[in-house]
Amino acid sequence: MRMSTSSMAFQLGASSSRSFSSSSIPRWTQDVFLSFIGEDVHQNFISHLYHALHQRGINTYIDNNLERGVEISPELFKAIEGSMISIVVFSKNYSDSKWCLDELLKILECKEMVKQIVLPLFYDVDPSDVRHQKWSFGEAFARVEYKFKADKLKLTKGKAALEKVANLSGFELGDRDELEFIQDIIKWVDSKMVDRTPLNVAKCPVRIESRVRDIYEQLNMGRNDIICIVGIFGTGGIENGIKRLTDMCLITITIHNTLWMHDLLQDMGREIIRKESRNKSGGRSRLWFYEDARHVLEENVGTNNVEGIKVVLLEGDDHDVICLTPKSFAKMKRLKFFISRGARFSGRSLNYLSNELRVLDWSNCHLESLPSNFHGEKLIDFQP
Repeated sequence: MRMSTSSMAFQLGASSSRSFSSSSIPRWTQDVFLSFIGEDVHQNFISHLYHALHQRGINTYIDNNLERGVEISPELFKAIEGSMISIVVFSKNYSDSKWCLDELLKILECKEMVKQIVLPLFYDVDPSDVRHQKWSFGEAFARVEYKFKADKLKLTKGKAALEKVANLSGFELGDRDELEFIQDIIKWVDSKMVDRTPLNVAKCPVRIESRVRDIYEQLNMGRNDIICIVGIFGTGGIENGIKRLTDMCLITITIHNTLWMHDLLQDMGREIIRKESRNKSGGRSRLWFYEDARHVLEENVGTNNVEGIKVVLLEGDDHDVICLTPKSFAKMKRLKFFISRGARFSGRSLNYLSNELRVLDWSNCHLESLPSNFHGEKLIDFQP
């Protein structure tokens, strides 16, 4: 929580700035960083927004434990640097807080250096008032001007930062219902996260070497007098559709062997999956919503259509425990990946796991052992 106080240092993000490489690919430690002044919005709007983001599975950093009068720490600047998205909540007293202005300048630095996404929200304040420091917002900034009238450089930087962020495309509360306002924000964040969702190569690939050797032997790769064309197919078929997707700017393959997917591509994929079985989640090929996965596993209503399950929850999430039975996976003979991070399970044994599994990434797994009929011969990523 950012509290307006004269004892906070107006650092402007200079002293604790991390050096960035403009060509490097950032590794986000959280999805969203919230910048706000507590006295205006913390008790109601911010708590509701944070809860909505949290419920959506969006990892959000909110600073509400720092004591009044403590200068911004390097850890807080690192939290900003590690965020994919920064949401700046402009309210009437935002510019009266030197703490908030410090954050704002750090956010702008990250926007320029690591392409962080910035979303301004205008809560009971007009965007024009923020851009030009007018009316109540201007009065708040005038108090900062008085405190730092001897330091023109700091004032210039702060004023320019307010104008620059306020000129970005954002959302204005206006006369709307707050719930509708929050829903629009969640949809926007969802779309941006999908746009930057990385698909990483497994850290500990299993059995890859033997498969590569098999390909070499089948194609006589030791000979230099032939030209070979190889088509590799995975789940759903990779085809030659990767080059086309790259040409259409729907995916980007980075120098770090990471694939970035455009939000349109994932939205289209999810809609296709939903159409597979609109009313019965157990009939879909992939499950990614917590409630869908829980229903399928607890009620044992999975089918051979299910090829992948991914459940990712924030640490400390208050979702109910998923109650497994020995037969929870029995009907999913074609399951190829199961990823669970942060979800809690009960049940100590399973009678069956698909031998089609390629990825088994199961944190908080309390199984005493894997089923005796599970051989794992096709696993390429195993993280119990």
